[in-house]
Amino acid sequence: MSTSPLQAQYQLRAQGFLFHFQALQHLITEYDTHQVRVQIKRMRSLLLLMEQAGEESFKKKKHFRLFKKLFATAGVLRECHINQALIEKQSDESAKMYSSYLSGVEDQAAKQLRDELGLFKLDKFHRLNEKLSNKLVNLDQTAILSNIRHFIDEKSTKIDCLLEEIDDKKLHKIRFHLKAVVEVYKIINSLITDAAIQQKELKLKEIEQLIGDWHDLHVLIGSVTTYHQKTIAAGLDDLIKQLVLTNESSKESIIEKIRISHDIRHLNY
Repeated sequence: MSTSPLQAQYQLRAQGFLFHFQALQHLITEYDTHQVRVQIKRMRSLLLLMEQAGEESFKKKKHFRLFKKLFATAGVLRECHINQALIEKQSDESAKMYSSYLSGVEDQAAKQLRDELGLFKLDKFHRLNEKLSNKLVNLDQTAILSNIRHFIDEKSTKIDCLLEEIDDKKLHKIRFHLKAVVEVYKIINSLITDAAIQQKELKLKEIEQLIGDWHDLHVLIGSVTTYHQKTIAAGLDDLIKQLVLTNESSKESIIEKIRISHDIRHLNY
């Protein structure tokens, strides 16, 4: 039985998820924790595409519900890893104290992830994927591309609305929508050989990554602030002020790039 392009893309992500899931069962590592979340995000983007862009017989909620707790639990540990990497760039004593505190949080998060891995229902994951494959096998390229155009148009409209009065939450939502668009561009590039389309994917990915870097620092600021509320360590006020200034400057630059970007204003290929 032949495999449709959309089916092949989903299977690739499902296999990636299983590989890193099984690696985490043996040893909790920063790389595999990140990759499990990446593959879940990629699967969710395709599932969202299938539901929103015309696959009326398919509903994403069972897959989303299955991933929800594992994704969130791995996210706590992933946040610790990112915060550690960012705080290591700061040389003052208060940053070192926060890093030590964060190590304890990281150990607890790793334990919670190990527990959640043991609770994840792999048998249900396989059953859902088998049902999904049966729905996707007969989709042809024309139908897929038509669905993708509709999906991207919907995302473009949502981003335009978010840009009207942008704030921190809306900027993060823009990244969420861009991630989904970048994922479907991967499907387009598997169907069509076109340098312009490949370049478009790269440009959108670049903007999405800029927002991601801003968001990582935004999360670090929140974490350091929470730690500051629990301790009287000297220097934390200055550290937070420095991080906030850096992040605000970054945000303004990103917003300007988004507003003038032809690729954001014209998401479709």
